[in-house]
Amino acid sequence: MNSQIFCLGIYHLNRAFLEKHAVAYNRVNLRVIGCQSLSSDVTPELVQQSVGRISLTGTMTGPTDAVTALRAKIQ
Repeated sequence: MNSQIFCLGIYHLNRAFLEKHAVAYNRVNLRVIGCQSLSSDVTPELVQQSVGRISLTGTMTGPTDAVTALRAKIQ
């Protein structure tokens, strides 16, 4: 099962949110127009487990390795 999230503005992903989806084998599909930010404790492995794909028009901030993992999911 996938969750769909649409955000216009700033969307912040934190470890607790991503872990909740990873444990439930639920991937999050993101569509962000604005800024996608990641908490400093988000790991590339957690991004791989919990994010299905992302559509981003704007910027992305957060830990370099986690941002790289999330950029790989941009469609």
